[in-house]
Amino acid sequence: GTSPDYSGLWRDVREFRGVPTDVQPQPLVEKASIDPLADSMVRIDHAFERIEKLLNEASPATTSLTEQATLLNEGFKEAMRAATKLNRSTPLQKRLSSSQEMSADLVLQVKSSDVTRAIITSREMKTDCRACHARHRN
Repeated sequence: GTSPDYSGLWRDVREFRGVPTDVQPQPLVEKASIDPLADSMVRIDHAFERIEKLLNEASPATTSLTEQATLLNEGFKEAMRAATKLNRSTPLQKRLSSSQEMSADLVLQVKSSDVTRAIITSREMKTDCRACHARHRN
């Protein structure tokens, strides 16, 4: 915290002003609520990371892959419901629908032990997700 490259720390401490004593503090909450679409995206991201890790193994466990692919597919279904409920843009809803279809294909591929095709599908999904995030994220 003493590096000259970290000057914001010293500035923030120097300029800090406490809350006036006559102001009632906001209540602390145990867990902040988040947008249901964002929640779905976090679950999708976690499942996708586990799928990528499993697909990079020499001989991935079909049961684990199937479970993660199913979670990914369900995540996209939930994301689509959330996007619809929140009246998100039609292009976003179409992209989510397309991703859900690809994740359904991924489920079938891992169930049939077609790891080569599953790797290709996961790469296509990753490319599609990046394009969607570039356009719709935040």
